[in-house]
Amino acid sequence: MVRIGRCVLNGEKTRVALSLMGKDQEDLDQGLDRILEVRDQVDLVEFRADFFGGLEDPGALEATLCHMGKGLEGLPLIFSLRSQEEGGLFTGGQEAYLALNRQVIEGGLVQAVDLEYRWDKKALGDLVALAKKRDLPLILSTHNFLGTPEKEVIRRQIQAMVDLGGQVIKLAYHARTPREVLTLMEGVLEAKEAYKDRAFIAISMGELGRISRLAGQTFGSEVTFAKLGRASGPGQVDLGQVRQVLDLLEGEA
Repeated sequence: MVRIGRCVLNGEKTRVALSLMGKDQEDLDQGLDRILEVRDQVDLVEFRADFFGGLEDPGALEATLCHMGKGLEGLPLIFSLRSQEEGGLFTGGQEAYLALNRQVIEGGLVQAVDLEYRWDKKALGDLVALAKKRDLPLILSTHNFLGTPEKEVIRRQIQAMVDLGGQVIKLAYHARTPREVLTLMEGVLEAKEAYKDRAFIAISMGELGRISRLAGQTFGSEVTFAKLGRASGPGQVDLGQVRQVLDLLEGEA
């Protein structure tokens, strides 16, 4: 079991996340208003900081995180700085990436931080240790927009991220064939059986992988990212449709 704010990842229900993207405070406030209109359908909010134009000003970032935390009225906030290499907009390089995440971990204004596993492992290990000291859950993530690795490669990636100390392991791979969707689902199911104290997010990106966003919990994936207007990843499904399917799959028989 992993707790992110008031949201518990315990394998019983799929938790629904929305991504909050905006270049400035006005954009973010508009997004906050839309999220609050559907707050009863949402469990987590991801702040995609790579869209935000104020990253170079530590004070602006801190003020924005504080403002969002108050505005979300208790909804847990995840800080996510997605690099261009993994499908985002951030191009600042490793030193800036690590420094920004360290600032956020030390600031204590979010309920979880998503760290890309691609960066220097010693530096990531230092951030993991810092987050553990501050009792802040860490998501270690990897994204591949070209395809899905073989299951043995997925197994090794999961093992490495668990060994580094990730409490939540996020795997997002583009699905080129139905077989690749199955490969990821098999991989995360085996991982969930092996590491019962960790939580997993498994996403097959693209149209073929939509089933992973709707029925992933069957195989051990605990969070799905829905869209409310603009999508933050390929293959995302509208929030209302996600909730309808989850109610059907996970509701009382």
